[in-house]
Amino acid sequence: MKQFLLTIFSLPMLALIIAFIGYSSSSSKNKLKFYSLSLALFFFTSLPLTSFLLSYPLTNFADKFEGSNYSNISAILVLTGGIKKNVAGEWIPSNETYRRALIAKKISESNYLPIIISGGKTSNKDKSESLITKEYLKFNEITLEQSSINTYESVLNLKKYCLVQKEPFLLIAGNYHSLRSYLTFI
Repeated sequence: MKQFLLTIFSLPMLALIIAFIGYSSSSSKNKLKFYSLSLALFFFTSLPLTSFLLSYPLTNFADKFEGSNYSNISAILVLTGGIKKNVAGEWIPSNETYRRALIAKKISESNYLPIIISGGKTSNKDKSESLITKEYLKFNEITLEQSSINTYESVLNLKKYCLVQKEPFLLIAGNYHSLRSYLTFI
């Protein structure tokens, strides 16, 4: 149901609904108005500027760690970004999850910080996203949070780790994922 509602209220679908209203209108003047509005909406949503404007808050409003001093960080939190099947039919981390985990591994090895990977079973798979990531990258001593199926649940389940520590955590998420994660943690 959620996926259905998200599909209906997307911008392209909204333009199609407006076009359909124009099609079902009896007056040719109203048809022209609805068709023009629909075409304008299609045009503006297809511009690269529109996607830039819509993505700007997601990529620029979250605090970003841009230093190299990790001395006051207590652990690295990694939010998984999905998994996929390889050619052999085995589950492996998605490119985004792989990228996030490698960043965490590099920082962890050079600064001796613990890693916590969060990601549960998002469908009828045998293993959680965090466990698949751990096994694929051959992580040894890391903490897994395996019950979350989205960002909000990850934050709720990771708060117990965060409340125990006094020092801040380094949260690793994707560009479009970081603001949502950051705001949910606050």
